[in-house]
Amino acid sequence: MLHTTLRCMRSRLPAAPRRTAAALGALCLSWLVGCANQPTPAPVAPTTTPLPDIAIEPNAHFDTETLYALLTAELALTRERYELGLENYVQQARRTGDVNIAARAAQVARILNRHPEALEMAELWHAKDPGSREARFILVAEYIYSGEYDLAFSQAKRLLEAGHSGGFEDIAIEASQENSEGLEALSVRFGDLLALYPNNIELLIGQSILLQALAQPDAALGLAEQATALEPENTRALYQQYRVLHQLGRDEEALAIYARLVKSQPDNFRIRSRYAHMLIQTDIREALYQYQVLHAQAPQNEDVLLNLALIQLDQKQYSEAEYNFEILVERGEHLDIAHFSLGDIAEYRNQPGTALNHYLTVEGGPRFVDAVSRAADIINVQEGFENALVFIASRRENAQPQDRESLYLIEADTLASHGYDARALAIYDLGLAEFPDSVKLLYSRAMHYARTRDTEAAVHDLEKVLALVPENAATLNALGYTLLDQTDRIDEAEVYIRRAHELNPEDPAILDSLGWLEYRRGNTTRAITLLRSALDKLFDAEIAAHLGEAYWTTGERRKARSVWRKALEASPEDPLILNTLERLNVELN
Repeated sequence: MLHTTLRCMRSRLPAAPRRTAAALGALCLSWLVGCANQPTPAPVAPTTTPLPDIAIEPNAHFDTETLYALLTAELALTRERYELGLENYVQQARRTGDVNIAARAAQVARILNRHPEALEMAELWHAKDPGSREARFILVAEYIYSGEYDLAFSQAKRLLEAGHSGGFEDIAIEASQENSEGLEALSVRFGDLLALYPNNIELLIGQSILLQALAQPDAALGLAEQATALEPENTRALYQQYRVLHQLGRDEEALAIYARLVKSQPDNFRIRSRYAHMLIQTDIREALYQYQVLHAQAPQNEDVLLNLALIQLDQKQYSEAEYNFEILVERGEHLDIAHFSLGDIAEYRNQPGTALNHYLTVEGGPRFVDAVSRAADIINVQEGFENALVFIASRRENAQPQDRESLYLIEADTLASHGYDARALAIYDLGLAEFPDSVKLLYSRAMHYARTRDTEAAVHDLEKVLALVPENAATLNALGYTLLDQTDRIDEAEVYIRRAHELNPEDPAILDSLGWLEYRRGNTTRAITLLRSALDKLFDAEIAAHLGEAYWTTGERRKARSVWRKALEASPEDPLILNTLERLNVELN
């Protein structure tokens, strides 16, 4: 019975790294109920091209110790004591050198993700039976896992020479992701073998992957295109062509390639879902259609339903979005984003009570802080400012650290916007006591100090932010403008502002600072050019105040009044515009 059972355990192994207990159950046939009288089980599908089984005659001469250990191993597997089963198999493979025991041990080790044992047993198996394709296949997989890409390539080459799939794509993918030091040498080996097998799809795709990683996208694209020309419906070749086109910035062509994939395999859920996700950034209406198809294909898939609902919300299809978000709530899936979105829809419909109930239900996730902020706005209107602050503080106390940091910021900014400067500073200080290196809190407190003309404190916080995040254009600009606006340290301010401009030359806030710097230097013509460019990019009261003053100084009074009037139409109570008019003694009427 032992010999027959050894024949029965020659199931094909999966190549995937993770397997459940069910996979071991499929592999494990009972040694005690007559395996010889049962049909051979169907093999578990591998992730690469399967290799047919090879019948190997087992060694008929096992001693009592080995027989007992093998029986114990098989019983352990049937009872889901997998580690014990594997341990016994490995031990007996080492002791006996039997090819069948080594094969069984390699198979079990692979399923259990015990890579050192899988590699050792596969090497023993291969040494005893050099012609075994399955042994070579496992060796390729395990050498890849251990980063031995040259050894993996050698085994894959032998498989190819014997007329079988070698796993070259997997080798190239893993080597590229690991950024192996031997990537260039590996590419040379791929190229040499490709010269012998110029139409091998695996080699073409693998070499394309390596060349892409070696920053040779044009050559990589040529090989991918060659592969798709040979097999126009080969999804792996098409996907590699897409990847290279995307790297080259040829996104329209890349999407067209992926559209071919979808068309060639309309029922392939994975391909269509990836295509739909890509379309979100480029063609939202087509993305909506693709998610509708995906939802029809898999109506129980909550991720698809969520994306469909979010796109419907973006496209202002409120009734459809509401219906789908409510389904998610009924299923208990994606509750936080579903409730936040339902609150958003309720606000659009001017139903603040319903919106508030949904926002209060959001307990975490990426929209938690937004939900608290929106709920606080509604509470402010319905119950008053102080109740809104109490609500924010209560949510902050129980929030996750990253959310608590943001809620300190919201609370302090809310207080500052209502003129409660001392209370705002107290909240900033409380937040920074808990998060002393919080760039968000430091920057926001610095802006508060700058607004209240506490220049020294503002500069101190901005310098600390720069120490934490060097070469940040916004911080450099804020520091430079604060020095320019509130001190006589113009030379120092200029260094920061010009560095900010080098980093982000089109930012309107930075252009405003640079224009105001030129104005302070007396270069009024240059100042007007920069300030006008800034205002064209962003119509902002502060920029308008600066541009109007520059016009006024040069005698272009009509232009100055026109700019100020437009700014006051947008912000009638803007203090900077009003202060500028008062300082220059200007009457607009």
